[in-house]
Amino acid sequence: MYAGARCVVVSLWNVNDQATAELMARFYRGMLRENKTPAAALRTAQLEMSRQRQWQSPYYLAAFMLQCTGCACQFQRDALSMNLHGRIGTDNAGGSRCLNHLGIRLLASLALCTVSLSASVTLKAQDEGTRRLWDTAFINSGSKRTSPRKAAKRSYRVATPNVPTAGVNGETVVGVTLWRLRRASSTDSGERLIVHEGADTADWLPERISTNARLAQGDRLRISVEAARIGYLYVVDREQYADGSFSEPYLIFPTTRTLGGNNQVTMGKIIELPDREDRPPYFTVRRSRPDQVAEVLSVLVSPSPLEGIEISDKAQKLSEAQVSTWEKSWGARGLLELEKGVGNAWSKEEKEAGSGVARVLKSDAPAPQAIYYQPNAKSSEPILVKVRLRYGYSVRR
Repeated sequence: MYAGARCVVVSLWNVNDQATAELMARFYRGMLRENKTPAAALRTAQLEMSRQRQWQSPYYLAAFMLQCTGCACQFQRDALSMNLHGRIGTDNAGGSRCLNHLGIRLLASLALCTVSLSASVTLKAQDEGTRRLWDTAFINSGSKRTSPRKAAKRSYRVATPNVPTAGVNGETVVGVTLWRLRRASSTDSGERLIVHEGADTADWLPERISTNARLAQGDRLRISVEAARIGYLYVVDREQYADGSFSEPYLIFPTTRTLGGNNQVTMGKIIELPDREDRPPYFTVRRSRPDQVAEVLSVLVSPSPLEGIEISDKAQKLSEAQVSTWEKSWGARGLLELEKGVGNAWSKEEKEAGSGVARVLKSDAPAPQAIYYQPNAKSSEPILVKVRLRYGYSVRR
């Protein structure tokens, strides 16, 4: 404003780059294409984004304030119009006038300060409580020495001792939990998954299984993926056969049939595969041929959308060369397995973090069953982990 700008959009705290880029694109579109005032364009952009699942948290939208010369509270014009009807107008250039009465100006400023303080306190509490997926204090090295820090509520076993845990960038790890479903009984604890079966509904109980678990034919399976950074999720599926060969790779996520094609991930949120709105909301384990020994899922988290990938309504066939290049460039070899996690039921926190509500997992929420990592991986590059679903020979009845 010192340089001559009539209005500026400022933020009350450090904001998310991706959310800000999306908000600014909508904001300028509202002003330049739809001829809205800056206040109306900002409000419309915030309302539009608040209807999208990944941006529903106030953290992404509430930080932005429109401040104009001579009237710091002008950006609140639309929000206060019901109470101050007739006392706020616009000049011929489309800019907002100041409020006519000093008492109303003070009231609006006080309301703004109250909202800003509340949002700041909420954000601080969220930042302090949001968990980190990677913390070496969680790793059970077998040593009897205790850490000077408070004892961790979760403990991981290193499943790949040949892959060091030193030099791991905490933003590059990926958390994965496999859930096997069984019919729920009245005595079971844990959250239920309600499944529509024809005209009826059935309650299923998701329970954690190890990444090494043998799956029986007919098993119903769900997968939870949790990222340690903001990015985009892709999942590639291949069948593995007894001779070590693989089927052609298919990109099974994202598709427009799941979450409307939205594959964005962020800290503390869970992506569920399949989505709860899918029919059915689980995978059923079935061999495509007698010598199939596993289903191999390549879970890739990228800081930006992958080039050449267009999201459609069905799984896309990929080239083996392309997937092989991804694996060589971004593959992670390290694996941690949560101790005493197998058999635990789906929790309320996990259920809410995987839904559309603005709820994120905190540090004391159940941790992912497996954490995949790669030493010296860069947060500016994608990370790819392989989840192998091993088949047994029994049949689930």
